[in-house]
Order: sequence, then structure tokens, then C-alpha cells
Amino acid sequence: MIKIIKNRSTQLSFKNGLTISIAIGDLNYCDRKNPTLNPTPDPEMLIQVVKSGNAEIAIYDSQNNWFNFGSDEVLGWVNSDDLANWIHWTQSARDLEDLKVQFELKTTDNKSL
Repeated sequence: MIKIIKNRSTQLSFKNGLTISIAIGDLNYCDRKNPTLNPTPDPEMLIQVVKSGNAEIAIYDSQNNWFNFGSDEVLGWVNSDDLANWIHWTQSARDLEDLKVQFELKTTDNKSL
């Protein structure tokens, strides 16, 4: 399933029960982040095209258990190449534990995330 939420977040849900959320709103950890913003309700809805050089991601399962990236349950400033990798890893993992093993292997190998 694919969801787009309020013109700032996309969620891709896979057969394995995992979902990756990709967010580029003014309050997300991405190029568009504006810590001084006091947003009106849903400011992104007023913009025709919302774009960012990177995104904030989160991954969770069908029981609403969230993946921990090591220090947080979200990972910010993820560029498009790394985002493609995270989508692939999320789709191909059996579950969150399998994704954790993949993540630890990639981190140990000093590969780009």
C-alpha cells in the first residue's frame, strides 16, 4: 500500500508487514526543516510541489513496533540514494529483527547509509 499524508509524508507498506515513512515537511529532519516555524495548520497543503534534497525516515511493523536507528526511531537527512537502499532493505527484510541485522552489517562494513 502507498499513502501520501498531508503533502509531506509518504508511507510504503510491504507484504512483510513493514512500513517505511518518508517525510519532508517543515518540521521533519530534512533540508526543509524550519525550527523557528510556527506553522499554520498543514502549510504544505498550500504548496503545489513540495521538495527537499533529503528526507526523514521511520520504519515500523504492523504491531506499531518501531525500528531503532541506534539513537532514535527516526533517521534524518537521508539522501535519495540512501533512501532507495532503505526502501529495498525494508521491503526485503523478514521483520524488524532481520532489518536490524542488515543495518548492523552495513554499519560494521562502514558502508554509506
